[in-house]
Amino acid sequence: MVRIAIDHLCKKFSGRPVLEGVRLEVSSGETVVVLGPSGAGKSTLLRCVVGLCPFDEGEIHVNSWVLRPSPQGLGQAPQIRQRVGFIFQDFALFPHKRAWENVALAPRLVRGLGPREAWEQAMELLGKVGLRSRAEAYPHQLSGGEKQRVAIARALALAPQALLGDEITSALDPELKWEVVETLLRLKGEGLSLLLVTHEVGLARKVADRVVLLADGKVVEEGSPREVLDRPQSLRGQQFLARLLV
Repeated sequence: MVRIAIDHLCKKFSGRPVLEGVRLEVSSGETVVVLGPSGAGKSTLLRCVVGLCPFDEGEIHVNSWVLRPSPQGLGQAPQIRQRVGFIFQDFALFPHKRAWENVALAPRLVRGLGPREAWEQAMELLGKVGLRSRAEAYPHQLSGGEKQRVAIARALALAPQALLGDEITSALDPELKWEVVETLLRLKGEGLSLLLVTHEVGLARKVADRVVLLADGKVVEEGSPREVLDRPQSLRGQQFLARLLV
C-alpha cells in the first residue's frame, strides 16, 4: 500500500506564495480530506504530489520515491503516477472515445496490454463503479456523475494503491454527488488510500478519516471530522466553516 508524506512544501506562482511550509501525511489505507476555500492551494498541492507541478521547497515522499525542487527533483514522478491515480475536477475524458476506451487507453500505452485484455479490464473497472451498461457511451451521452465515475475507473486502470481527487463532486448536482460518494466509500472499504481536496463539508463528513483545513497556503487545522468541522480551534477555521454553514 502507499504512504504519502509531504514535508515543508512551498510553492510560488510569479513570486506569490501559494503553499507555505505544508506538512501532511496519508497513511496506508487512510482517507484524508483537505478542506479549504477557493485559492487556498488545494489543487496545487495534489498536482505537486504526482509531479504535475514543480515546487520551490520541501520534499514529497510516496513510499520510497521522493520528489524534490531541484531540476532533477521530479525524475521519479512517472513511477509515482503509476501507483497514485489522479481524478480531475473536469473529468478530462477524451470526447471522441467511448467510456471503455477512455478506461483502456492508459493500460495499453503504459503497460502494453493487448486490445482484448485492455477491454476486459476496462469492463471490469466500469462494473466496479456501476457503469458496465454504459461502456459504449461517449462522454456527451453521460451525465456528470457518470462522467466522474468513468474518470474514477480510468484512474484505477493502472492498479494504483492511492487515489487523489481534485474537487471531484463540486460540479455535480446533489443526487449525482451521491453516486460519486458511494463509489469513493466502496474504494475506501477496499483499503485504497485516498487524498481528496474539496470545499464541501458534506463530503468530508461522509468519507474522511482525517480532515485537514488549508487556508492561505497553510495548514490551519487538522484532526478527525468531528474535531475540525464541529469544534475548530483556529480563528481562520472558524471563519471559513461559519461562512460555509450560513
